[in-house]
Amino acid sequence: MLLLGIDIGSSFIKLWVMDLDSGSAVFERSSSTPEFLDTTGPKREIPMQKLISLVKKMINEALSLYTVEGIVLSVQMHGFELFNNRGALNDFVSWQDMRAVGVDGRQDIAASLRSIAGDYLFRRNGVELRNSHSICPLYHLLREKDLYEPCNFAMMGDSLIRHLTGNIVPIHPTVAASSGLYDLEKEDWNHELIALLSLDHICFPKVSMEREASTYYNFNGRLIPIYTAVGDHQAAVLGSGAMDGDVVINIGTGGQISFVDNALSFDDNYETRPFFSGRTLRALTQLYSGRALDVLMKLVLDVGQNVYGLNTEAGPELWEKINDLAQEAEKNLLDRELEINMSFFNPEGGLIGDINTGNLRVANIFLAAYRNMAECYYRALKQLGLETSSLNSIIGAGGVLHKTTLLQRLMAERFGLELKISPGSEDVMLGLLRLGRWHLHINPGIL
Repeated sequence: MLLLGIDIGSSFIKLWVMDLDSGSAVFERSSSTPEFLDTTGPKREIPMQKLISLVKKMINEALSLYTVEGIVLSVQMHGFELFNNRGALNDFVSWQDMRAVGVDGRQDIAASLRSIAGDYLFRRNGVELRNSHSICPLYHLLREKDLYEPCNFAMMGDSLIRHLTGNIVPIHPTVAASSGLYDLEKEDWNHELIALLSLDHICFPKVSMEREASTYYNFNGRLIPIYTAVGDHQAAVLGSGAMDGDVVINIGTGGQISFVDNALSFDDNYETRPFFSGRTLRALTQLYSGRALDVLMKLVLDVGQNVYGLNTEAGPELWEKINDLAQEAEKNLLDRELEINMSFFNPEGGLIGDINTGNLRVANIFLAAYRNMAECYYRALKQLGLETSSLNSIIGAGGVLHKTTLLQRLMAERFGLELKISPGSEDVMLGLLRLGRWHLHINPGIL
């Protein structure tokens, strides 16, 4: 039995035809997500027609080769699109959109909304309100366009399915919660907050965790079930095989730590996100990751290209060489280790310190970086209110952790606990596979 899975990411769109029996992909395709319409200002809008055309082309190619039993999707969170009875009112406002950030000394939208509603109502969403949450650019757009006519609100998953099928479909709580307008306790939109912010003219989609299809995709007269799209973060945690009491450390381009909780807890130190089967995730995101390692790799490339004139690229072979050097440094040069703070993307920036006459070497730089990453995630575990002694297990996921055995070992040493590696490097695909089995009643129990 075959299932088609799609992940709509910020950088790439990935598609798999998955064999539900073997748990592997028999077909896969990947394409870059369409570039933003404009990057010169704070707005970051995805041209939705280009995205729909690309996704439809990828789906149709797969369906022309394989007969599938359904389509499951995971999507980037935050962001929105508005519709009226004539169609879409805007292109898709991405989570990277910063129009809500105050400029020229003016108060930003997140601060304005907190002053109107207070932190309590927003905390029921499980997160501290930031300008990347959908409500902030939405509020800005409504004021900018003086738009107070009745309209429909959609996020990436339900918007995409609406464009593909012409039908208005439900939204999954794993996506809705990233809007800033969700109530985790009621498992529905925060209608008290919506009314207080005078957003009553906006119709929000039904929140649904149902097993049954939300609608059907018509391929040459064949109707294929499409299921409600889920958040990409939750799909990745699901694909890691995590169970109650597990912590998942996911290090790829981005970095996250998540704890699978069978209860609902709110805390100012971490985010609470909906998961599956009544569970939640305690989560911290934007931790040290491949993006930060790339900053260090750029130094290596700069020396190779501009000092020695080499046509050097950061491919797998170069990363393997770097990691071999770092492992040697761990064996032989521990007393000459550098100190690195990898907060390169924070306003105050990162640093390389404790430099002496013998330790400023590529091997030491990357060894120190991996140690700093392990320390970062250990501190994050504490921020989640957890001790290693109370955990079921720690699971390592994401491309960087899968490829870097040295980082795996340093993580395990810092945590004082075995680091289990997730079943495959494509955690989202495995999550969609697990989800698809549930939808098709192959797995009749909880996810």
